Amino acid sequence: MKYLLNYFNFMLALGLGWLVVVVQSTWLHEIFNIYKPNLLMVMLSYFALNRFMIEGGFLALLLGYFVEVNSGAPLGLYMVVYVMTYYAAKFLGMGFYIKSPLAEIVFVAGVSLFYKVIFLLVMGIFVDVRSILGAAWMTGVSMVILNCLLTPLGFHFLRWIDEVTDKERPSKTGTQERAIQVW
Repeated sequence: MKYLLNYFNFMLALGLGWLVVVVQSTWLHEIFNIYKPNLLMVMLSYFALNRFMIEGGFLALLLGYFVEVNSGAPLGLYMVVYVMTYYAAKFLGMGFYIKSPLAEIVFVAGVSLFYKVIFLLVMGIFVDVRSILGAAWMTGVSMVILNCLLTPLGFHFLRWIDEVTDKERPSKTGTQERAIQVW
């Protein structure tokens, strides 16, 4: 039963991610234009703190794919950026005990900034990013501020979903990965 609930939680996270991509690229784009929050960074930050490494990496890869399907970006751009951002956030989250709302907000701000920098570095493979640095700076600052404002609500909602589905979480005091039982 536990595996079924974990599978249901994983599929629910994917469905929620797809819904966030749709909302982010339609309604939020209409309201905020290019100065919109990146709700997927809030989700990715939560996954970095509350998912096992492989599971969260796979979620990050699929969320990046959902963004790519919905954009005109070169194939692989968002998948690489999301996976790199997730693993950087995961390693950072493993080193610190992040449980208070203020620490979560600071964590999301750092992850959002890292995402923007990695995005520009990977985008530099395809185009000259010097021409868009000014706009990227402004969109990055607005994204970080709006992500910080939405972090408590997003973390509370995702935590509630994990509690309802009785999601198994990595331990901060023991090993981060599940032990493989031979017998």
